[in-house]
Amino acid sequence: MFNSIKTKLISLTILILIVPLLVLGFINYYKSKSSLDDLGASNLANSVEMTIEMIELINEEVEKGSLTLEEAQEKVKVAILGEKDAVGNRTINENVDLGENGYIFIVDDKGQAVAHPFIEGENMFEAADSNRVKYPQEMIAAANNGGDFTYYEYPLPNNENQIEPKITYSKKDPEWGWVINASTYMMDFNAPAKSILTTIIIVTAIAIVICGVILWIYSNRITSQISFAAERMNALANADLSHDLMKVKSNDEIGLLANAMNTMQTKLKIMIEKIQKASEMLTSRSEELTQSANEVKAGSQQIAATMQEIASGTESQANSITDLASAMQLYAEEVNNANDHGEKVQESSQEVLNITEEG
Repeated sequence: MFNSIKTKLISLTILILIVPLLVLGFINYYKSKSSLDDLGASNLANSVEMTIEMIELINEEVEKGSLTLEEAQEKVKVAILGEKDAVGNRTINENVDLGENGYIFIVDDKGQAVAHPFIEGENMFEAADSNRVKYPQEMIAAANNGGDFTYYEYPLPNNENQIEPKITYSKKDPEWGWVINASTYMMDFNAPAKSILTTIIIVTAIAIVICGVILWIYSNRITSQISFAAERMNALANADLSHDLMKVKSNDEIGLLANAMNTMQTKLKIMIEKIQKASEMLTSRSEELTQSANEVKAGSQQIAATMQEIASGTESQANSITDLASAMQLYAEEVNNANDHGEKVQESSQEVLNITEEG
């Protein structure tokens, strides 16, 4: 199938445009994602540290006797989560920003949920995710090692059928021996990055559309001029010089092509006019030559007749000369005979003289 210059130009330009934009977009997305992951992880660690500092401050009240240990611990639970409802669940504290689904929870060394939005009072030591990772045990081990991150999969709070990757920073409280955990879903970290990616895709799509429209208009202008030049070339190839010269509206390569076409058409006209004049002159000279040839032909015919007559006369002369030669031969024979007779007469005369002298 024929691929026009316009199609190739648009395809190539869009390809050149879309590839860098997409590459740049994905690079920015992954950089943003990495930065947000680091920022989110730091936020989790800071939340745990702040909780531990809060426990230290409230524990001072316990040591002073202002609060009982139970009251102090409940105060911490309410601060990081919220009051218990009728069914024993705690609302997630909106003032603790750990992402849309992030929250702080506390367990002890045996995996007992000391403070939790949904399973407070339950033992989660043997809990495992879909990859058989026993994340409570890993969190407790990370807390006892001075604090670290644990990665696992966990259902969303409002949709148990949707399993998402989760991250938890764990550290042990030195006052009460609690394992403080700040946990959230990776999707909460990446939400701004996804928004950036979406924006990049939208901007790229808009840029491609705008660029495509501009290219369509510009390529139509270029291809129409090239098509017009091709038609004019075909006309020139068929010796059609009746068209007007092309109008040059630009100084680019198209303009150079149009100027070259106009120059070629002008020179072809001049050349054809010269050829026509030369042809007319040649025709005139040819007619004169034909007339001269006719005259020469007539003269040749007359010469031929004359030559025929001369040939006939020559043949008659040749016959006369032959007869003359025969006569001359006879004459020569007669002369010889006369000479012979003369010699005999002379001899006779000599004898007569001799006789006379003797006489």
